[in-house]
Amino acid sequence: MDRICELIRKIAAEEEVQKARDKFTSSFLNQPAGVYEKYGFGMAKDFLWEKEGRGEDEEEDVQAKAVLKALEIFKDYPEVLHNRKIGRYLIKTLKVIAERGCKDVNC
Repeated sequence: MDRICELIRKIAAEEEVQKARDKFTSSFLNQPAGVYEKYGFGMAKDFLWEKEGRGEDEEEDVQAKAVLKALEIFKDYPEVLHNRKIGRYLIKTLKVIAERGCKDVNC
């Protein structure tokens, strides 16, 4: 199995990601995706902790927790940590990943 497809399956199976499936918005996901690509794993986590910690918007909190969960899974995939464009794309497409997993890909 392709390692990225394996990663997609793991992300899609996460409870936090499934909870956020109907709450994900592209405007939210684009923010941590951009931070991840430009500054890396640590800054993306810090950005999401700040979003989650505000407590102002429940939907934003749910989305932040889901993206944080995906980032934790990234740690097991050096190809994503070393190629930030892959991580950015995966974050931007979390809604689709949550809905479809790897069903539409030959995995």
